[in-house]
Amino acid sequence: KDVSERRVEFYPKMSQKLNAVVFGESGEGKSSFLNLISGSDLFKIGLGTTSITTEFPEPQEINIGDNNFRLYDTPSLNDNITVEQWHCGLKGRCQTVDTLFLIFKATSRMTASKLFAFKVLEQIFDEFRSENVVLVLTHCDEISDKEKLITLGVSVETICRGKLNWSGFSQIVLSDRSGKSVEEGRDVLRRRSPTTMTVRDQIDFAKIIHHARMFMGMDDCQLWCKQQQKLNRRTRRKQLFRLVFLLAGLAGTILLISLQPFRKCWNRFLGMLVWFRVLEESRKDHNC
Repeated sequence: KDVSERRVEFYPKMSQKLNAVVFGESGEGKSSFLNLISGSDLFKIGLGTTSITTEFPEPQEINIGDNNFRLYDTPSLNDNITVEQWHCGLKGRCQTVDTLFLIFKATSRMTASKLFAFKVLEQIFDEFRSENVVLVLTHCDEISDKEKLITLGVSVETICRGKLNWSGFSQIVLSDRSGKSVEEGRDVLRRRSPTTMTVRDQIDFAKIIHHARMFMGMDDCQLWCKQQQKLNRRTRRKQLFRLVFLLAGLAGTILLISLQPFRKCWNRFLGMLVWFRVLEESRKDHNC
């Protein structure tokens, strides 16, 4: 079936704020796609495969019809951020997700790391529903044949059905840097799924390690676990340094406040010495 004909069922408009989140690897066009939908440069973008989104930026709001949407840009899981940090970053900004844009670069391959990252999404949400997920093929202008793009989208969906046991995507969007996918992306938000996905309060890291072994193998899983531990240690060191600087600043402020009365007394003492000195000199002049 033609990708352009695939649409989720239309539901009545609702005047409420809805959350749309992008997910994908570094440099695949997450921020660029959100900028295309919003019609302005709300999110910073990198050059080529360089990712500039290394932390969760503030969401941006746009109006489509009677609905107000919050667009959430997210860092990639390999951008010096652990799964726990990614989960906490999303949990701290939105409790529910109405539309999840799964970004896939049209000129890239479906690798084991991508499948693992997609599988991690099932641990982020309480009830993961693939009908809330929209597959977005970016950089489509680099492939001139539209039939190849359609075949690629169907292939990605087939792999996700077979490897991840997903039921399929609600829609497949072909995106390029010329802006032709603006209305198609906005139409996805207009015809949103009636269900929402709730972000978990806590994630089961044991299941995530099990998925890492299943998709990446034992050796790559051990390397991934070591990387996660290294990132956690680096994060704890940063938090410790911030705490030390905060305590040092607080101690300095308290010290300055406590020295104010002492400074006043010292200035009065110096003033009295000067006054006695002047008085003594005036007496000497009078005696002379």
